[in-house]
Amino acid sequence: MCLHSLVIRLKRFLIVILFKCQVSDFPHASVNDLRNINMAVCVSLIGKENAPKYITCLDYEKELDFHYKIHTSLDIIEEKLNSSVKTVNDTRELYLGLLYATEEHKIFGYVTNTKIKIVIIIDANHSSLRDNEIRAMFRNLHAAYADVVCNPFYIPGEPINSKKFNSIVEGMMLSKKI
Repeated sequence: MCLHSLVIRLKRFLIVILFKCQVSDFPHASVNDLRNINMAVCVSLIGKENAPKYITCLDYEKELDFHYKIHTSLDIIEEKLNSSVKTVNDTRELYLGLLYATEEHKIFGYVTNTKIKIVIIIDANHSSLRDNEIRAMFRNLHAAYADVVCNPFYIPGEPINSKKFNSIVEGMMLSKKI
């Protein structure tokens, strides 16, 4: 058995365990298809002054609705940040959790230490996503954002235009194949 096929089998095994599904649930799915089971339909990064740095949506026909939901979630984020008790060490949680839910979507929030707000909209029909999986999505986005900001060619305050960042976000978006 070659090393490449062993790696593919290992990835498939880990993905199946991670999502607690069986391989038979996806008989024709490849490893790349199974990796895209995340249910994000819209991902956004909002700057300190509530100016959008990056917004991408899966369904372009509903993009205006997603923008509205993102901007209404900013008010909830501000309320949560202002209501949190400030301590001497200020070890506040970056993950804000579920901001609000509608019939179709659940909106989750995250704020970095530099006050960059990350909002992910998830399809409510796929409610099998657990809280730790949402946290992992936010940590991945935060790390990808840190990589973008560390790029010497990135101009602070400008919208994000990075192929690597786009590929990470696309990996979190709901796959149309499954």
